[in-house]
Amino acid sequence: MFTYDFGDAIRTATNRAHAQLRRPSPQSTMDSEIYRAYAEGYLLGAMSTLDASEIEYLPFTPKASLFI
Repeated sequence: MFTYDFGDAIRTATNRAHAQLRRPSPQSTMDSEIYRAYAEGYLLGAMSTLDASEIEYLPFTPKASLFI
């Protein structure tokens, strides 16, 4: 379930809209610099625990975390 944690953290940390927005909205924007920095650090620390499919689908987890 590492990917859920990643997705939830990215969805929250990179959202430049109002902090109370839980769901994507027209006001939601993603800060790509924060995403890149977080993803690089996450992969450095978790690469050995993730399988190939988890790594492949990691970029899609912020949106998917809304439905879990």
